[in-house]
Amino acid sequence: MITLISFRPAFGEASMSSFCTKAMALLNLSGLEWQVEWADMPKESPTGKLPALRVNDQIIPDSNLILSWLEGQGADLFQGLSISERAQAHAFMRMLEEHLRYGVIYDRWADAEGWASVKNVIFRPVPAFVRGMVASKIRKQIVGGLHWQGLVRYSADQRNELLIADLKALEDQLGESEWLFGAQPTAADCSALGILSNINSCPVPNVMRAYVKGSDVLQAYLVRCQSQLLSPKILTAVAA
Repeated sequence: MITLISFRPAFGEASMSSFCTKAMALLNLSGLEWQVEWADMPKESPTGKLPALRVNDQIIPDSNLILSWLEGQGADLFQGLSISERAQAHAFMRMLEEHLRYGVIYDRWADAEGWASVKNVIFRPVPAFVRGMVASKIRKQIVGGLHWQGLVRYSADQRNELLIADLKALEDQLGESEWLFGAQPTAADCSALGILSNINSCPVPNVMRAYVKGSDVLQAYLVRCQSQLLSPKILTAVAA
């Protein structure tokens, strides 16, 4: 049995992690049977991050390595795309995952209101008497990473301008189409689902959430993605 090790659901999403949601969608798109194992800490992952896939005694970390493994099993996750279209899909996924997702991280970890609304959800498994200390330590590390990446160095207006440009590109790419590339969902849509749903379900109002909620194109797209890429539901949930 294929087992996805994933962070738990939160904020009304299949997982609090956009990449775990992406992995769920990829597994459903592959047509393979799988089960989920909820984890509070990425103990088994060699990268120290989730999602990770357990297949027999093998652990496959990272949603993109999971994608490659699924393709190796014969799954066509870019079905119907030409070489050029697949290259465009790859580039789009990198835009979503290596730029726009940092906006999600900023809104959860760096923004004061966002942090106040999510810290007790994210760190609920940590014993209460050390929760604040652990949360503050990890927050400091993540905000430091955002400083290295550069997003926190901008003013709020500059940061939002850069992030909304990504959302606008996503909206423009969709246009009147149901999916980002081709006539059916691909891995690019799995990636977009993970990021967009996290933005849409942010517990506190912000500029990115307002843009997504105000876009008929993106709202309709999210409904399609959630209906078709997160269904059928997870086969089985097993204890960590």
